[in-house]
Amino acid sequence: MKAERAYPRFTITAKGTRWVEGGHPWIYAQEIVSAPEGVENGALVDAVSEKGKYLGSGFFSRESKIRIRLLSRNANDRFDADFWRRRIRYAWDYRKTVMGGDVSCCRVIFGEADGFPGLTVDRFEKPARHADPLRRHGAHQGDAVPAARRGPRRGRRCDRRRFRAQRRGHPRP
Repeated sequence: MKAERAYPRFTITAKGTRWVEGGHPWIYAQEIVSAPEGVENGALVDAVSEKGKYLGSGFFSRESKIRIRLLSRNANDRFDADFWRRRIRYAWDYRKTVMGGDVSCCRVIFGEADGFPGLTVDRFEKPARHADPLRRHGAHQGDAVPAARRGPRRGRRCDRRRFRAQRRGHPRP
C-alpha cells in the first residue's frame, strides 16, 4: 500500500516519463506539463506521469534547467534522518568494497549515483569535504555529512594528487 503523499505533484510529459522509467535521475523544465503555483525553491516534490502514475520524489529547483533531481522512486519512502543515514551507509559500504581496505582517501558520495542529487563528498584522510549546491536542505543532508566523516582512520598522509590518481585507476605509491 502506498503512503499518503504530502508533496506538491508535478506532471511530466510522456517523453520525460520514458526517461525517468528508464532510470534517468533528472527531470528537465521542458518535460514538466503542469506544476502547482508557489512551490518553494528546493522543496521536495512528487513527479507523476500524465496518466497519474507515480514516478518519483525529488528536489525542485526553480533556477536550473534540471527542475527535479530525483531522490527516490519508492512512493513509501519517508525523507527522515533514517533515510539519509541508510543512503550514507550504503554509499560507504560500497566504497569499502570497491576500494578494498584503503578508504582513507576517496570520494565517499558520488551525487546521483549514490542517491544524493547534487551532493559530492570527498574524503582526504580524516576530514570529509563536501560540495552541496542544494544548501537549502542542509537540515536533511546535514545529518548525513557527519556520518560520511566517520570511518577507519589511517596514519599515513593522503594528498590530492594521490586521490586523483586513484580515481583515474592509477595507484600512486
